[in-house]
Amino acid sequence: MDDQQQTSQPEQPKAQPTSQPKLEPQRDSSAKGSAVLTSAEIEERDKALRRRRHKQIADGIGVGLTFIAIGVVWLLVKFGYINISIISALFDLWPLIFVVVGVNIIFRRFPYIGLITWVLFIAAILLYGTMVGSRDRDLDFFGMTLPWSIVERGDRNADAWVSGITSGSFALSDLDGIDKASVDIALPAGTFKVGLTDQSAMSYVVPGKLYQVGSRRSESAIAYNFNPEEGLRFDDIHEKLDYDLYLNPKVKWDLKVDAGAMESDMSLEKIPVERLQINMGAGDLDLRMGNLVERSTVEINCGATSIRLVVPEGVGVSVDYKGIVGDQSLSSNGFIKEDGIYYSEGYDQSEEQIELVIKSAVAEIDVIFQ
Repeated sequence: MDDQQQTSQPEQPKAQPTSQPKLEPQRDSSAKGSAVLTSAEIEERDKALRRRRHKQIADGIGVGLTFIAIGVVWLLVKFGYINISIISALFDLWPLIFVVVGVNIIFRRFPYIGLITWVLFIAAILLYGTMVGSRDRDLDFFGMTLPWSIVERGDRNADAWVSGITSGSFALSDLDGIDKASVDIALPAGTFKVGLTDQSAMSYVVPGKLYQVGSRRSESAIAYNFNPEEGLRFDDIHEKLDYDLYLNPKVKWDLKVDAGAMESDMSLEKIPVERLQINMGAGDLDLRMGNLVERSTVEINCGATSIRLVVPEGVGVSVDYKGIVGDQSLSSNGFIKEDGIYYSEGYDQSEEQIELVIKSAVAEIDVIFQ
């Protein structure tokens, strides 16, 4: 048998697994040496570069606007269109620099906001300087004539305002045919006392030459006003002064007091007060109210205060306190809280009621019945 000649098939090479190309992090040609930056790092770097360019642009605009403003003001002063006292303006408004710097620190990532604040600061200096420089005449402001009296800076010599005392009174006949009287007074700081008089409609003792005191009468009411003297600015008065006011109980009264800081001693138990409004920065208030009015309202607006309210037994008192700290003592004094308002025991059955409204960040409130 012939040998069968076998032809062997050549072995097929085994297929090699195909390898995926490795993804290498993107290289940045501007990076130092051979450092490799990820896409996130590149994006962050680009943002930083854009912020830097924006800041450079804003700085350039700020410098340019500053030179333009200086040139425009110089020309306006040169041709007599405005009269500016820059030194006086800077002297009065220099604390604004802290505000501007603070805003720039907070918004340092937004250079345009910093630019706007500096432009506004310069504008404030120029406008106020124009007012100060125009104090001897009316101010022509973009076609509007403003009398200097509305922007008067005041007399820096405060001693001339507060030396001595001024006293006065209004005739008792002022109250004939009158149902209600009111007093409106503003004071810088000091001790304010209110008492009783039966010799006049209203009398007063106040420090120095602070006020022009006048009255305005209608058919059934009369208003007494303490208007500050022209040119007076309470900011310049730093002394603690005494103010005394005496009211006649023949009519009902409304009393409004505006003060920077005040200690008060108001004896109102024999005076029919319908409304008492006190606006102040801080103070210590001692109020003694009576039962001569069916319903009285006492409104106190301040930053911080200590209030001691003394009322007769049987008078109902409600306290509406809007603040952070101050209402804790009311619950311990027997007040009941309903819908955010504190009511004394038997409030609804009381024939005479006092509504106390307090808007203060911090207040110490003490209500005493006696």
